[in-house]
Amino acid sequence: MGKSICLRRWVSELPAERYAVHRFGQIPTTPTGFLRALGRRLGLRARLHLADQFEDIREALARHEDELGTHPVLILDDAEGMRVGTLDLVRRLTAHDLDGTDAVSILLVGTEQLLDTMRDPTLVPLRTRFSYAHQLRAFGMEDARNYVAHHIMASGGPERLFTDGAITALFAASQGIPRQLNQLALQAMVDAVVHGEDTVEAARMKRMLKAHPLYAHAAA
Repeated sequence: MGKSICLRRWVSELPAERYAVHRFGQIPTTPTGFLRALGRRLGLRARLHLADQFEDIREALARHEDELGTHPVLILDDAEGMRVGTLDLVRRLTAHDLDGTDAVSILLVGTEQLLDTMRDPTLVPLRTRFSYAHQLRAFGMEDARNYVAHHIMASGGPERLFTDGAITALFAASQGIPRQLNQLALQAMVDAVVHGEDTVEAARMKRMLKAHPLYAHAAA
């Protein structure tokens, strides 16, 4: 499964009486935009100066558990677009009471581009604060086959909607990345319906890929 499904599952299993989840998608990339968005989510008034906004947010997070009885969890999804300076603000938000208490938990979620950004030498202090890190790997061929079959079965579709050859071409083009598997499989099904076919054959999949401006190289 992809990161979005994993994230939804993880959030659904958090006890609501213990955790207050604040999820951000499409995070503003600049420090100013990030702090203003976070302040709005926490119900804080906007401040003219960035330093004042930062202190208001840090104090609100520090008081959150005592005042509301729940531990705040900030989920920064699609974080691959965050700049180095913005990510350093994330580190500073976790520094509370000389690190004597954990006032907030922050989950950074993104693509491999986020890993590239995190390797910046100036983010070493942030990297040392991670208590857990995990990278989802792309599917292998058999995983991709089972993934497609599962989604077809869950939607009530026929068992043999894609031939083995079509799955092979789909896997090669998507490189086993779940979101790309989803997109290309859906486009192939639409293409088959348009042409009056009830099965996606290898030839149909390859023609669709060859006509796709982003995946034409995979059909060569």
